[in-house]
Amino acid sequence: MLRPAENRERLCWRAWPCHECGKGLSPVSHLIGCIDSDKSVRTDSFEVRCKKQVGWLQRWVGECPHIGEHVLSLTKVGEGSEHRVYADDARAKVYKATLRNVYGDWYFLDENNLVHQASCTPIDYLIRLHIWDKLFGSFPTALGITEAGQIVSIQDFIQGAEPTQEAVDAFLESANLTPVKKSRWLWKRDYPEISVWVGDARCDNFVTTEAGIAPIDIRLWFT
Repeated sequence: MLRPAENRERLCWRAWPCHECGKGLSPVSHLIGCIDSDKSVRTDSFEVRCKKQVGWLQRWVGECPHIGEHVLSLTKVGEGSEHRVYADDARAKVYKATLRNVYGDWYFLDENNLVHQASCTPIDYLIRLHIWDKLFGSFPTALGITEAGQIVSIQDFIQGAEPTQEAVDAFLESANLTPVKKSRWLWKRDYPEISVWVGDARCDNFVTTEAGIAPIDIRLWFT
């Protein structure tokens, strides 16, 4: 599908370091090490924690001389509360760049069993992608980080129709998730040591394909 040239934008980021420079670590493992070595992390504000995590990732990618900056001219196809979304029609791929200082949300229940929302840090966002892979596959892959601290990811373009909410609920149940607040689209799956949560599981965040239902934009975290 050809799109208007005037909708094209330049997307630039530094990729995660090569295996040697990155010491074989994933971005999440690298951040865990940085957090563990920071004695002030327990008292930092949310804004400071985000700023530190962005700085750690940017320094990490900057220390690798083997992988340079990636620059693509892509068609911007949308912008939501978390991402700018770009299409690579030739490769049937979708690129996403988090908005500045925005890394998604997670949800929790208060003492009155009411659902509340809180903001995520960069490591929370990266863990979301890992959980997505484990639960559903067809997950976005984080590629690197921009000078502005935006995390860039790529995923397959998934074409299909919007399913009914009943079909989405059945799909989540087939993934061994149980509803916590079905009316607020909040589900979870308990494991021996952790619970994995799925939020914003609304039908417009899924598509129906020939292979079945697939998520395209959901919240994921663990407790």
